Amino acid sequence: MNEILQNFFDAIAHKKPSYTKSLNKPCKESLFLEIEELIGETLPESFKAFYRITNGEKPLYKKGISMALGRRFLSLEEIMVEYTDALKMFSNQEDYVLNDFSTSFNGDKIQSVSFHRKWLPIITDDCGGNYFSLDFAPEEKGFKGQVILNSISGDDAIWYDFASSFDEFLILMTNLLNSNQMYFDKDIGKFDLAIAYSQINQTIFSISERQQEIFQNLYPEWKTYLKNILYSKTFTIENLQEVLNCNLSEVLCYDITPLLLCPRLKKLTLLYPIEDQVHLLPKLSQLTSLDIKNISQDDLEIISSISSLRLLKIESNQIHDWTILSKLKKLHQLTIITSHLSNIEILKSLPEFQHVIVNIL
Repeated sequence: MNEILQNFFDAIAHKKPSYTKSLNKPCKESLFLEIEELIGETLPESFKAFYRITNGEKPLYKKGISMALGRRFLSLEEIMVEYTDALKMFSNQEDYVLNDFSTSFNGDKIQSVSFHRKWLPIITDDCGGNYFSLDFAPEEKGFKGQVILNSISGDDAIWYDFASSFDEFLILMTNLLNSNQMYFDKDIGKFDLAIAYSQINQTIFSISERQQEIFQNLYPEWKTYLKNILYSKTFTIENLQEVLNCNLSEVLCYDITPLLLCPRLKKLTLLYPIEDQVHLLPKLSQLTSLDIKNISQDDLEIISSISSLRLLKIESNQIHDWTILSKLKKLHQLTIITSHLSNIEILKSLPEFQHVIVNIL
């Protein structure tokens, strides 16, 4: 047993000395090859080393203890079943399925999709559809084999990266155990967290000095608006980071800087034109839907750099060349309201734009 595994199991044993009773027997070596052939990827050696010790955990009703952040390591047999079931669920779709109700907190590391055939579920909450997975198809800044939290249940899915590798994931859990942030709950007979998932990876939820400054100097109109969209949640800068949808009135459109307090914003509707502030929009890296008015040609070029966009609605008579939008590789639907139709037909004919639904009003 290597040092990382030893430290993890020692930390588990310190909290639950009888933990071995919840473990399955070591796996069969042949199962590694079966999984690799199924997903078309080589499994990390650290993952294999773990499963050579235990082929996952027993479920809670069989006295399992859910030692993976309060969730359970699946057996290799279960991993194959869960993976093939997910493939069947999306069998009539593309390699991945877009979901406008889902939220990726690290869009530059994880593909913003509900499920990808290169995601291998390894840990379950036993409630159906919510997993920790090995991600073999990361985005540009991600790591092949990173451990991500994802949901394939279809509604309101949330996912983000927990660790750049399986080894790092074990180290993370060991640190949580040693700091008492993960503990064994005797009342429910399983491990649990003393903190929310969102507090585990602080790099995802980090708050900059600039955001602190914006929050402290909010206009009364913005403060009222943000309090309203938080509903019953406390008005804090941390809770504002969870806001997903904004519809901005004329007053708010005069200055959209406070949107930087909502880095996970997915849908933005600007009911009135914004003046000289389009340059702020690319900072909303999770934005998938944008409705904007009276923009210039230069503004359109800025918007074309928001690579996460999937739905875009533009109302403007100032655009003479729309072809720049072909840079938006994830765009699924484009709605244009204009009296100037130049270049729109050219845009629609571009090979990279063939998958986009274009509505001209």
